[in-house]
Amino acid sequence: MNGKKLVDSPFILVGGLIIFGGILVAILVMIILAVYLADTKVMPLVTILLVSMGGIMGGLGFEIKDDQFNFPNRDRRTKNSFAPGCLGSVLYGLIGGFVIFLLIPGDFNLSAGPFEVVKLFALAIIGGYGGRVLIEKALDKQMAEMQKQFNDIQNQPSLDAKAMDAIEQQLDGDPDTDVTVEMLKESISQASASVFVWAFDKARSFRRANFRAKNLKDIGLVVPVFDALIAVDQSENDQEKYHRNFGQLGYALKDQDPQENSRAIDAFDKAIEVRERGDDQGTYLLYEFNRAICKMRENRDFEEIKADLEIAMTSHKSSGLARGLGKFIDEDLLNWYDQNKTALKDWFAEHEIKLTTMKAKFKEQKSEQA
Repeated sequence: MNGKKLVDSPFILVGGLIIFGGILVAILVMIILAVYLADTKVMPLVTILLVSMGGIMGGLGFEIKDDQFNFPNRDRRTKNSFAPGCLGSVLYGLIGGFVIFLLIPGDFNLSAGPFEVVKLFALAIIGGYGGRVLIEKALDKQMAEMQKQFNDIQNQPSLDAKAMDAIEQQLDGDPDTDVTVEMLKESISQASASVFVWAFDKARSFRRANFRAKNLKDIGLVVPVFDALIAVDQSENDQEKYHRNFGQLGYALKDQDPQENSRAIDAFDKAIEVRERGDDQGTYLLYEFNRAICKMRENRDFEEIKADLEIAMTSHKSSGLARGLGKFIDEDLLNWYDQNKTALKDWFAEHEIKLTTMKAKFKEQKSEQA
């Protein structure tokens, strides 16, 4: 049969009435179950059945929208083709009901009463009626996403190479280079996670090597790289995740020539803030030590500086630097100790800091460097 009108076919009319009557009875049963089986383990099953029946009813509604109802049939001439008819509409409706249920956010509390049941059932009917369109849109969206992921995979090596080349150009220090902070931000933001790690290690190693070699002017070349890494570092809640980016930026600003102590203090402030809300609480205390040095250069409050040093003294590495046991004694720290030696007398004794020994060692280091 192909598209017989309902009014011309009593058999189809009776069959349709029986189907819809059965669905209506099932709906009433579901409503009763939803009310009387509230907060029980079978409620998820009731939800599934309601969505299924609503979707099927919507699919059948689409089938008769033009006053036609087609039963599944086989082509009598070829006997090789099969027209699903209303069965196809039922399947489309069933899928459409679940698609719209999953796509549209909502908390259907069926135990709240019949109104919630009707809302869910009506939503499923709408999904079932538009099942064909919903499925096509869902498939189109999924295919577009898969195509985008495929293109990203195909393009990622060139994007990674572009970011790495930009960073290499920045650290080369060529005055003719046209690399800007914005270019670095854009290229790094498009790069893969492995390039983020590579960029951090590359800039960190560059900074440390030039600090040891006393090439202080070249240290400033890493500042745009860390600025770019910080700009693209955002976690799920739009907060920075990696305190080490800020820490390395602070070290570079502190040690470069010319120094940017105020900005370095801000970088260390942020590094400490991010560190303390993550898993590295109480570690990387060189942030406090180096922030104290910058505050000394800026003539900040005595107690503020002392508080930073107090925190730093709990770390073996920064404690050694504060006592003058490190490879390089910081001249600003030594001068601040000397200027405040009276106020720091008891503090020196508590932390076993010997100012005369520090001065002698500093003089020795200066003569070795000369």
